[in-house]
Amino acid sequence: MSSNQGFCTFCLNAGKDKQDCYGHYPGKDCPTLGSIECNRCGEKGHTRGHCTADFCRFCKGFGHLVNDCEKLKEKIERDKNAYCSFCEENGHTTRRCDNPYNSRNIK
Repeated sequence: MSSNQGFCTFCLNAGKDKQDCYGHYPGKDCPTLGSIECNRCGEKGHTRGHCTADFCRFCKGFGHLVNDCEKLKEKIERDKNAYCSFCEENGHTTRRCDNPYNSRNIK
């Protein structure tokens, strides 16, 4: 086969026979890559290193970013209603109290 028909290094690196690697380049036309499932987002057609799915660093979920995270919004709302029995203030729990006399903060 001539080199102007394309040669897919992804197929070759995946262990395919060299003759199966001709006729396309790595990408959307690659049958091997098309059957691969991304172990980050679960969609087919790309690997983790090429994943472009939105990823939330708070809840570790896909399809949204931190600014749009419903779990984070719920946590912020819960924290507003929280009460600290150590410093007797609202807005945080004893575990999250940053009062310097809280035994959790003494080192």
